[in-house]
Amino acid sequence: MKKSALPDEVLNYFREQGARGGTAASRSMTAAERKARAVKAGRASAAARTRTKRAANAAVKASAKRIMAKHAKSLAKLAKAAG
Repeated sequence: MKKSALPDEVLNYFREQGARGGTAASRSMTAAERKARAVKAGRASAAARTRTKRAANAAVKASAKRIMAKHAKSLAKLAKAAG
């Protein structure tokens, strides 16, 4: 992981300011604006979860294909003997 070029005191100051920013922003927004922001965040979160699940499913399918290809002859022999 890359080390930050900023001193720790500066990073802590930015973290404190960032924590205050969300509160200040929510105070200055109307209820409709807060709702729109929350809906947008929820959709982004759902999209990220969907991408993660799709990537995991694709990895499982690719792994299964590799295993099937690796053992295709053995599986064909078993199928021929069974049927």
